[in-house]
Amino acid sequence: MFVYKENANPNGGRVLREITITDSTELSVGEAVKLTSGLLVVAGTGGALLGILVGFKKADGGLITDNGAGGDFAGTYTTPASNTVVGIVDVSPDSIYTVTADATLGTTTGLL
Repeated sequence: MFVYKENANPNGGRVLREITITDSTELSVGEAVKLTSGLLVVAGTGGALLGILVGFKKADGGLITDNGAGGDFAGTYTTPASNTVVGIVDVSPDSIYTVTADATLGTTTGLL
């Protein structure tokens, strides 16, 4: 997961956009996301990404208090089949994020 650190522009800030999430999709704060048919999905590998998901909000502006699957909200949300929840995405090209390695550095095959 990506964690916001700072902005490369000392006079700038994050540029946040609210975009509806694709139906029946699980997303977590800190994931890279992209648009597919105008809706948010996980960016996955390859291709262009839109930005980093930094939060969720109901379409009516209300706060998300559950995880969409019957549990408490803990940073991950599963959208229903008829979704109206929006993801809040940092699209600033100047935002700097950190990420923890998911394997021992220098041992992953196929990478330089």
